[in-house]
Amino acid sequence: MKYFNFLFVILLVTLWACDEDTPESTSIKGDSGITYDESFSRWENLKLKNGTSYVYSVTSESWTGYRSVTTLTVTDGTVSQRSYQAFSMNNPENEEVVYEEWTETGDSLGSHTAGVPLFTIDDLYETCVKDYLVVDESNNSLYFDTDASGVISLCGYTPDNCADDCYVGINIQAFSWVKDE
Repeated sequence: MKYFNFLFVILLVTLWACDEDTPESTSIKGDSGITYDESFSRWENLKLKNGTSYVYSVTSESWTGYRSVTTLTVTDGTVSQRSYQAFSMNNPENEEVVYEEWTETGDSLGSHTAGVPLFTIDDLYETCVKDYLVVDESNNSLYFDTDASGVISLCGYTPDNCADDCYVGINIQAFSWVKDE
């Protein structure tokens, strides 16, 4: 009987240690006050209400004045269009100039190397929790935030002691629903 109790305790400890597949960092709250888990739950509910067609834009910026915007259109849960614009600063006028621009649809989807991958918001939630919120918090600053409705808008990290352009992750500038036809 003592042997059985010992095995039972070992089993409980093992199950408790392996209880969660998601990192503790899913409890990180941004300015919105919403955690990753809460946001993902809201996202699932919003899809039931609004459908799976939407448009979102992801930005990337550098201290050098470089900036890019990738806009993805998702129709019925599948990326149907990807547009990209890259900007630089034209000095001494200090005005932003477009130096690359394109749009992909149909068979051309994914044909350019610039821009963010052909990800749906579902893909971004998965990437967030599997690639960004799992980095070592003792060597990185983790970030997670949502828009007003609770949809992911920021997820990533910055390595400690990094000087410039160190953010690794997702930065959604705009999101809007498109009514399914």
